[in-house]
Amino acid sequence: MLAKKTNPFVAKLGKAVRVRRLALGWSQRELGRRASLAHPQVHWLENGRSVPRWDSLARLLMALGLSLEIGGG
Repeated sequence: MLAKKTNPFVAKLGKAVRVRRLALGWSQRELGRRASLAHPQVHWLENGRSVPRWDSLARLLMALGLSLEIGGG
């Protein structure tokens, strides 16, 4: 079975979520609770296996106290 290629944006997002979650001392289950997501969704995102919908991403970022900056060029 071939390994699925990871999208660089998704990998970077997942790493940022994991780093912030751990800095807050939260489990994946706790972040899921605070963001109204099932904890497997948090796991899949952190491991680059899932691209969140915009509403899910917004809830995650709000729960973590983060924002998303989209720059040009």
